[in-house]
Amino acid sequence: MGILSSLFSGISGLDVHGNAMSVVGNNIANLNTIGFKGSRVEFADALSQSIGGALGTSQIGRGVQLSSVSPGFIQGSFETTNRPTDLALDGEGFFLARDSSSGGTFYTRAGEFFFNVDSYLINPNGLFLQGWAIDSSGVRGALGDINVSVVSSQPQATTSGTGSNRGVEMAVNLDADSVPPATAGYTQSTADVTDSFRIVLGTNDDIIFEETNGTDITATIAPGTYTGSTLAAAIETALEVLGVSDYTVSYNATTDRFTITSDGSGGGGILDIEWDNAGSTAAATLGFSAAAEDTGALSYSGDTAVAFNIISGTGATDNDTFGITVNGTGASLAITVPAGVYTGVTLAAAIQTAINADTNFNPTPDDIPDVTVDYGVTRTDRFTITSGQFGRTITGATPVTSSIDVTAGANDLLAAVGMTSDTPVDSTNTFDITNPASTSNFSTSLSIFDSLGNSHTLTIYFRKIAAGSWEWFGTVDGGEITPGQLDALNNPQVSGTAWVGSYGTLNFGTNGTLTDDITTTSGFDFAGATQNQIIGFDFGTGTSEATGASGTGLDGTTQFAGVSTVISQSQDGYGAGSLRSVSVGSDGIIVGSFSNGQTQNIAQVALATFASDQGLSAVGRNLFAETSVSGQPIIGQANTSGFGSITSNSLELSNVDLATEFVNMIKYQQGFMANSRVISTTDRLLTELVNLGR
Repeated sequence: MGILSSLFSGISGLDVHGNAMSVVGNNIANLNTIGFKGSRVEFADALSQSIGGALGTSQIGRGVQLSSVSPGFIQGSFETTNRPTDLALDGEGFFLARDSSSGGTFYTRAGEFFFNVDSYLINPNGLFLQGWAIDSSGVRGALGDINVSVVSSQPQATTSGTGSNRGVEMAVNLDADSVPPATAGYTQSTADVTDSFRIVLGTNDDIIFEETNGTDITATIAPGTYTGSTLAAAIETALEVLGVSDYTVSYNATTDRFTITSDGSGGGGILDIEWDNAGSTAAATLGFSAAAEDTGALSYSGDTAVAFNIISGTGATDNDTFGITVNGTGASLAITVPAGVYTGVTLAAAIQTAINADTNFNPTPDDIPDVTVDYGVTRTDRFTITSGQFGRTITGATPVTSSIDVTAGANDLLAAVGMTSDTPVDSTNTFDITNPASTSNFSTSLSIFDSLGNSHTLTIYFRKIAAGSWEWFGTVDGGEITPGQLDALNNPQVSGTAWVGSYGTLNFGTNGTLTDDITTTSGFDFAGATQNQIIGFDFGTGTSEATGASGTGLDGTTQFAGVSTVISQSQDGYGAGSLRSVSVGSDGIIVGSFSNGQTQNIAQVALATFASDQGLSAVGRNLFAETSVSGQPIIGQANTSGFGSITSNSLELSNVDLATEFVNMIKYQQGFMANSRVISTTDRLLTELVNLGR
């Protein structure tokens, strides 16, 4: 009977509208779920029942059924976050997330990603974001988990400046009014010298020891020239000749003192040295006082610091004189230094006093500055004699000679201070590595890097040599260079002294523009790193470049009147760097920022699209799984054909429209109520039908 069919139609309506209300409830519940896609309900009528009639066959519907519940993959709005790995997709595509427990790959629009303890990018459910690693050469690897634990920025040595490399780039203005720097001639010890002693037979060769039995023994030191340590050994030898081996003698080059020690056994016993005995002629040379003897202890050190001794007299045994010519005038004249014992500093002062006291070298003291002598100041452990007059060679002007020329004999003072006749640097208008500041007009410094990423301070000295012409010298500290390597000017490698790795010239026009910058040679031998590291230097594009295209001469170094100053300077080397932060581009490329100031592409986020998004199966946790209806995923990159773009520091919000859901709620409520009315009305009809039988 048809009346019963209406009951089942009403029931189907209740069921479908109840399910529709569940969908609305789920949408509203996920109103604030990141990346959530709201669903909609689609109804369809049930199979109709055919009945006969006067006009033929008619159909009566049998209710409603739920045709489908389909997600709506319309774009959601974005919210801004403070985490660079929060990613929002604008357009087509899904992020790929791998479940390590099941090995399956799922797809999501929720871009809440962060680095875990192992530096993998994961979502809040622990699934691993998929993408491609990018190595330092820009080569992309296989699709997999994104991990940054092994990412680092490799060091780069400052380059040769060829091709796309920049090397050292510098723009300075060099004062056009500068004059070539005045420099002073000098001579210097040819090797380090810390101590030197002369022992002369019958003059300073004896030490008298008193044995415990009251017997005096005399140790006679062999004549000759000694260092402190070899003289100590010679004293022990003198004692051994006497059959006494109970004493040790040492020399401390730091304190400049001799120490004589008895081991307390044999004939030595308690140490008793008769320094006050006139026969102990070596007392002063060894730094011991002749006022009293040393007795009552096992060891005694010198009373005075001694590093050099001067013997006066004539003949082959003295060492108090040497020949010298100052500033190229006159013949070599003899300088005599008072006899006595000295340290390096006091001997330098005595030599300086002796030279400047000779009026042949300084007849008018007010006109010519005194000669200076230093020990360990200009260069460690060396004596340096420097003219007080500056030498200068300027085009069109009378040259001024500045020189120190010394003449060494067989046994004179120069042997003690390590000088020879062929060591002077005369009449200098050249760059001096031992005095670079005074032999240049201007300098500037910047850091450069070797092949290991070590930083070195490069100082470039500029020296005017003529109108419109300058020399430049690129230097580092000699202590950073492989021992024994000569610099570009054939100077030895010495710690604390400038070492020239590059040099060249700069030429300017009469309007101050750079006409050409020339690098004569370049090669740095940093200790432990790649040797002969060639570094390029670019001071600008000159108007008449010898190589390459010419320019205006104004884009780099210039020569205008005014104080010399640095306009800009840079270099392309850097040390090793560790990852400090990341950012993500619209193409999904993850860019690392490193502690050395460099940036590098380290990975790219993968995206997937499907032939039918509607066929994806929602599996919870904001994830979808592929099905036979959706088709297999198409993997690609953001900002390419068929894929949307990625926005960093953003999240895609739920696309649920609350107003629409409220309207649907009212609509489904009304549908539910109407279907319940169908059932209640049908119930009354059936009641009336039953009552007909009463």
